[in-house]
Amino acid sequence: MNGKIPVFILFGPTASGKTALLFDLFTGAAAPAEAEVICADSMQVYRGMDIGTAKPTPDERARLPHHLLDIARLDRPFNAGEFVRLADECCAAVYGKNKLPVAAGGSGFYLKNFIAGLPETPPGDEGVRRALKAEHAASGLSPLYAELAAADPVSAARIHRNDAYRIIRALAVYRETGKPLSAFDAENTAVKKARQDKYDFLAVYITRNRDALYARINRRVDAMFENGLAAEVKTLFARYQDTPP
Repeated sequence: MNGKIPVFILFGPTASGKTALLFDLFTGAAAPAEAEVICADSMQVYRGMDIGTAKPTPDERARLPHHLLDIARLDRPFNAGEFVRLADECCAAVYGKNKLPVAAGGSGFYLKNFIAGLPETPPGDEGVRRALKAEHAASGLSPLYAELAAADPVSAARIHRNDAYRIIRALAVYRETGKPLSAFDAENTAVKKARQDKYDFLAVYITRNRDALYARINRRVDAMFENGLAAEVKTLFARYQDTPP
């Protein structure tokens, strides 16, 4: 043992068969190891969104424990930072029970940040971005690209001089913080190494050919309506329609 927590990662598109594969692998007499699932799904975290998110049933959860389901109200935001923090706690708790933590789901952004670590995010000042967009409209992109090349040559070298969105984004970070965007990248490399020191990841991606996947999605949607999706949406709308955006 190297002191790291082993984590099995399973990801893939909607309806590719992730849940069925988990039950094949980790339940029944032939199961290779006891495991518990950390759900990496940005919608299944919300209470009341059961049918429309294809959430595991209570019976399925009894057979294979799932974490990070039904933990948030629909009227409050839930983000990748919260997911990473809670997934870390779950992995430690599951491994502490001598079980294998399994992080699985279709939210690739959540899994990416769980594996690599949550990067430090440069602040976002909409006023600075508006000013840069106004400068772009008045004088074109060349002066902004020249300013970026002088302030952050590393970012400028990897951003095309006609890529207005990324030039403005990188230059906004510099104007807001006095630090080049590339400096945040360097700091995030250290974050990634810390994750590698903490976990042993085995990541598996599954998919199907396009026609088969679309057919499975269509069947799933049909089943959702048969199982009461419309009523679920009406219930949620009635519960949260007066919630401020």
